[in-house]
Amino acid sequence: MTDDLIDTKQAEHHFGEANKHAENAEKKARATIIDVMESGEELNKAKDCLPHGEWAIWLGRHWNYSQQTATNYMAIANSKRALNLEKAGSIREALRMIADDKEEKTAPRA
Repeated sequence: MTDDLIDTKQAEHHFGEANKHAENAEKKARATIIDVMESGEELNKAKDCLPHGEWAIWLGRHWNYSQQTATNYMAIANSKRALNLEKAGSIREALRMIADDKEEKTAPRA
């Protein structure tokens, strides 16, 4: 390709736009993880308020998502400080970090 066929201004513009969108995506991913942690904290607090054995009933009546989602959010909330989950790029990554941490703790020592 010769220099006269390269539109450097257009290329720079596209790189700038790509960087802007990537930055926005990372901010949204971090915000999502923070919302998940806060939701999990609230679910943990709600569970602590209820008598033993009542959690599933209340969850079914008052939680708009699956039981698995509640379990995941609560696990993320319980592990957030120890694992610095705010750096996770997605809910799946946060759950993987938790799973990796559990494996490290339960691995037999050589």
